[in-house]
Amino acid sequence: MLMNMRKYNPTMEENFSVWAQEAPCKKMTDLFFSVEKPEITEAIKICSSCPFEKQCDTYATENKIEHGVWGGKNRSNAVARRSSRALAKELVSQVVEIQETE
Repeated sequence: MLMNMRKYNPTMEENFSVWAQEAPCKKMTDLFFSVEKPEITEAIKICSSCPFEKQCDTYATENKIEHGVWGGKNRSNAVARRSSRALAKELVSQVVEIQETE
C-alpha cells in the first residue's frame, strides 16, 4: 500500500519553476547541499534575505526533501527532529499502554 506518497500538486510545481529561477540561490547547489557547517551557515544567511524563503520551505516540507538547505532550514536537521519526535511519541504510547494494563 502506498501510504507515504503525496499527491502531485501541479500548481506547486509550476510555482517552484517560476520562483526558483529568480531566487538568489540559483546555481549555488554546492553551497546549499554542503555538509560543511560554515557553508550551511552561509546558505541559511542567504535564505534570510530571500523573498521566496517561505515558498521554498513549504516546497521542501510538502515534498519531504531531506537534504540541503531549503527555506532557511537545514533539512538534515529537520529529518533528525522528526525522527526524534516520532521516537518520543512511540515511547510515550508504550508507557501509556503499560500504565493502562497495571
